[in-house]
Amino acid sequence: MNNALSNVMGERLDLGIPVEQYTSYRASMMEIEELKEKIAELERENAELKKQNVELTKIIKDLKAKLARCPLHSSFSPLFTIPA
Repeated sequence: MNNALSNVMGERLDLGIPVEQYTSYRASMMEIEELKEKIAELERENAELKKQNVELTKIIKDLKAKLARCPLHSSFSPLFTIPA
């Protein structure tokens, strides 16, 4: 470990800032990097969910179109209501 860092808290680093201030800064920077990684992960998950949503919306649309063409559907339409 750097001699400047191993000294008593509050002593000045070679950088000219107190050790505790540097330690706090370093912890904040590490937390920021972790948060950036988490944001990137969530953005990837969000993109995948949007893709799945598009695929499922298309499937639902296709199924509704098939149902509308089904001859039995019109006779049972009061029993089966499918929202648009």
